[in-house]
Amino acid sequence: MESIFAYVKRRLMDVPRSEWEPLGIRVCGKKSIPRKLAYERANPPIDTVEPFYRHFVEVDTGAKHLPHELA
Repeated sequence: MESIFAYVKRRLMDVPRSEWEPLGIRVCGKKSIPRKLAYERANPPIDTVEPFYRHFVEVDTGAKHLPHELA
């Protein structure tokens, strides 16, 4: 079974990097967090990962959309 962090990291890699800043602002209010989760942090705190996890689950179920899908 995939961990929450592995899921978030995998889903971030599916999103174009040009959308990471808008996604970070939309999900947690900080534009640098997606980059840090994808490349820098090995064991981030759950309160950093959970908003992205919830967002991607909602995207996967169709309840939310990625930034490029809103335009």
